Amino acid sequence: MRICKTCFQKKDLSAFKKHTHGYRHACKKCQYLTEMQNPIARQNKNKRTATYRASAKGKATEQAYAQSEAGQQSRKVAVKRYEQSAGKSQKLARTVFRRLAKMQRTPAWLTEIDFERIGNEYKLAALLTKVTGSSWHVDHIVPLQGKIVSGLHVPSNLRVLPAKENISKSNSF
Repeated sequence: MRICKTCFQKKDLSAFKKHTHGYRHACKKCQYLTEMQNPIARQNKNKRTATYRASAKGKATEQAYAQSEAGQQSRKVAVKRYEQSAGKSQKLARTVFRRLAKMQRTPAWLTEIDFERIGNEYKLAALLTKVTGSSWHVDHIVPLQGKIVSGLHVPSNLRVLPAKENISKSNSF
């Protein structure tokens, strides 16, 4: 048993992180709250986490956890919590906003052939997804909601990309 120097509660040693010379003076919960209140400490922790996850050891650990029973249960709980929170409604709002932006950026002068060409791009993306087994997206070369320029939803502004490339591109031109 040990007393946390931050919350002054008597807790079991398992509630404290190990340190080079024993255990830390603050419990795990208090230490986490302190880090989250300090933006520089939070930024440093995020950098350390990103570095570890990019390493071979971090990837192996993450893959092993994802395949474990605990990892699967954790994902189920996280999905359930997300669906019960405001996250699901925020995602729906973003989807509606994006569809509205696409409609607003579809010019009235498009012909039936243009609409058919747009539809063909989406059909090609679906076909490539089915054939290759990896996800493909229809990308707007000049983004519809770019910070500098905003493009139109026209056939000449569309191309089919692997989902990974499209997501990494984001709204950049």
